[in-house]
Parts: sequence; structure tokens; C-alpha cells
Amino acid sequence: YSTAMTTFGELEVSSGRLVDTITDFENFIDERVLWIRSASVVNLNTFPRTAIGSRVIFSRKNLSTAIGVLKDDLQQHKYISLFALFTTITLLLLSQRIRKLISTLGKKNRHQLSTKLTSTLAALGLTLVVSSVWPTLIWLIGWRFTSVSGNDFTLAFGNALQVTAIAFWTMEVIRQMSRKGGISETFLEWDSKAMAAVHKNLSLLMLVSLPLMFLTVISDVYNEGYWADSVGRVAFITFCGVLVFAAAKMLKPSGKILGNLLKANQDGLMYRTRNVWYSLSILAPASLAVLAIFGYQYTAEQLLVRLQFTFWLSISILIAYTLVTQWILIVRKQIAMDQARARRAAAMQNKSQEGG
Repeated sequence: YSTAMTTFGELEVSSGRLVDTITDFENFIDERVLWIRSASVVNLNTFPRTAIGSRVIFSRKNLSTAIGVLKDDLQQHKYISLFALFTTITLLLLSQRIRKLISTLGKKNRHQLSTKLTSTLAALGLTLVVSSVWPTLIWLIGWRFTSVSGNDFTLAFGNALQVTAIAFWTMEVIRQMSRKGGISETFLEWDSKAMAAVHKNLSLLMLVSLPLMFLTVISDVYNEGYWADSVGRVAFITFCGVLVFAAAKMLKPSGKILGNLLKANQDGLMYRTRNVWYSLSILAPASLAVLAIFGYQYTAEQLLVRLQFTFWLSISILIAYTLVTQWILIVRKQIAMDQARARRAAAMQNKSQEGG
């Protein structure tokens, strides 16, 4: 018996080491070997296989299993679930008031030099709160699916919900910032017409792109990615097509969003190179779609993730630049006012001395 237990322990340790080695190799391949095809070239069999895969993934059995898993988890964690539900409902009811508060703060502090930056940061925090309600709820549901069940579909479903929730949150932050009376208009002082166009186009983009992203992720995870080259690839290519359309419309140099900004600074680098970066913004997602068509789907997905990180980093830098610029203007105006007061006080003192 002792010999068998020792052998079993050694086997378990060896199995653990083998799993670690496999994980290391997978990570190495994922990070460095992007030129290897992950699927065959798109052909006539891809689309019938996509229809079959969609029926398999979202079969009645899988959906019933997911509903049952979520129901059991809610029953096991009643108080936590009730607290999450109460918090979500409360924030949803307060969302309209928070948006009005942001608009009121913007109007109130438009001409207040000493508190404008502080109010901007407070409004930014309130915007993040409003933007996080639905994405956080979706992410938590996905987290529960990945935590409580070893079922293949619920695991894939949870992963897809989490990834989609993160994308939803980043887009929702910009959408809330660009709404009428939002922080971009009242605090950052960006063009109101351009922000209205951003809000409208981004709402449509979210409505179309988020389901496609969900389909791509769930196909990559479900059944070890068996349907990734059909359902996942068609969803990914369609997603890239949506990005091409969005880039062509939203980033057009003469469009509603960037037109006035570029015309106001025709000597700037952005205006002189407008045809270059506009073409690249369209060719980037189009190139990823072509890669996926020719079988380099994993490569295209990894490049898209990096492209998204670059975009969000650019937005963050733009917001930070605007805040720093405002802070510098506030400091300069405050210094100018202090100097004016000092000169006035000195003049009054000299006048009183002369009169004395």
C-alpha cells in the first residue's frame, strides 16, 4: 500500500510538471509564433460549418445547462446576489441624477479657476461610475460561470461574457463622456457637435460589434476551439468589417468628428498627414480580416488586441493631455491675477504715500 501511494504521489508530481511545461510552451507560442496558420483558408465548407456550429454551441441543452448553473449559484449565494442586484438597481436609478450632476458641475465651475480641475476629476470619477454599472454586472455573471462549473459550455460562456464586458466598459466610458452635457463637452471643452457624432456612432458600433466579439470568444474557448475556424472566424471577419466601416465614417478628415479640428490647425502634422493616417485606420482592420480569411486567425486576433490597447492608450493620453493643459492654464491665470492684485496694491500704496 505504501509503495502504491508513493508511486501515486510521484505520478501526480510528474503530471503537474508536465502541465506546467505544456502551459509554458503554449505561452511561448502564443507570444512569439504568430506566423503559423491556425486554420485553413476560407472555402465553401466554412459557411455550412458555421451554421452547424452555431446550432451546436447555442443548443437548447447548453442554454438549459447555463441557466441551471446560474440558478444554483444564485441560490447558494443568496445574500451576495441580492446585494449585487440591489447595488445595480440603485446605480441605475441614480444614473440620470449623476449625469445631471456632471452637467451642473460643468456649468457651475466653467469660470471658477481654483476648483475647475478638481471638479473635472470628480466628474470623471462620476462618469466612470455610471459607465461601469452594466459592464460590471455582465463581468460578474461571467465570473460566476467560470468559477462554479467545469462544464465546457458554461466555462466558454463565462469567458466570453468577461471579455465582452471589458470591451463594453471601455466603449461605454467614451459614450458617456461624449453625451450631451457630459464631461467632454462641459469640462474638457471639446467640440459639442463632434462629441454628439461620436456618441451616436459609438452607440451603433457597440450594438453591432459586442455580439460579434462575444461569438468570437465563445467559439475560441468552447470544445477547445473546435468551432473557432468557422463560427469564430466568420464573426471575427464580420467584426473587422464593422471596424472598417466605423473607421471610414468616424475618422474621416472632413467628417463631423475631426473636420473642424483639422481645419482649425491646417499647419499641423495631423492635417498634413490626414490622408496617410486615415488610410491606415481603414487598412488596419481590413488587413486583419484578410489574415483571418487566409488562415492566420490567431495572429489576427492577437494583433487586434494590441490595436485595441493602442487605441485606448491614445484616448487616455489625450484625456491626460487635456487635463494637464487645463491645469497649466489655471496656474497661469492664477499667477496673472496675483500679479495684477500685487501691482494694484502697490499702486494704491504709492498713491496713499504721495497723498500723505
